[in-house]
Amino acid sequence: MIKIRNIFFCAVVLVSVCSLLACKQVKNVTKKATSIKQVDSTIALGDSSTSDKIEYIEAIYFRASGTEPFWGLEISSNSLKFTSVSEEFEIFNAPHTEPKKAMGANVKLYRSVPEIGEIKIQIEQQSCTNNMSGIESKYQVTVTLKRSINEGFTTFKGCGNYITDYRLHDIWALDIVNGQPIEAQQYGKERPFVEINSSQNTFMGSTGNHNISGKIFWEKGLLQFTDIVMPQNLSEGEKGFIKSLQLATGYTLENRLLLLFDNKREMMKFRKAD
Repeated sequence: MIKIRNIFFCAVVLVSVCSLLACKQVKNVTKKATSIKQVDSTIALGDSSTSDKIEYIEAIYFRASGTEPFWGLEISSNSLKFTSVSEEFEIFNAPHTEPKKAMGANVKLYRSVPEIGEIKIQIEQQSCTNNMSGIESKYQVTVTLKRSINEGFTTFKGCGNYITDYRLHDIWALDIVNGQPIEAQQYGKERPFVEINSSQNTFMGSTGNHNISGKIFWEKGLLQFTDIVMPQNLSEGEKGFIKSLQLATGYTLENRLLLLFDNKREMMKFRKAD
């Protein structure tokens, strides 16, 4: 009888220990998953502390895919990465090259010739629909590949989109216009600002006295404020602010500052608002 009790007691202890270990593992996995989710969220929002640790040059700025056969393309500032279900081109990586731009149309042509072969990429701003998923993209993409051992090229067609610079995702207060520091009273009640949503390609903000909103158009090195919704009764200073936004074509980000350019002329400087 005593022996049976001892066996039963040992079994209960063993079950209890296993349960505690299982709970601990679940908690660790949950904690890890939560941590990863928080990091992903931070990166997506372009938090300044994250952007300081991650070189933007490694960020993917264009992504495309296609079917028949399935393939994918990722372009960053230092690489062109192509993958597919085709045995010959399962993985094809090449150094990044600056694209050539076609005259009279928004078409960019990449060509890179690594030791393994050659890759050509054409990106055209033209509405494109995935044949299988039905998802619409803003760009048609043609990828032409050749291994060094082959004579002919293989062509893949599909759709793609640019991925807006995540570092823009923030609130930016106007600081300098045409090289001159501004004062809030020049524009009205407050200092003009724009709040950019890089995941939605939209923005909202203030001219000083009035709220504005609109869309942003982004490609690598290009930033434009479009479809601006604004009231009619704007002051001259507010009209000047809107006009400068509409003229902006390029930008740079440095030391918590957003600089907007009209071609190569610096027009406005914004400071990140905390």
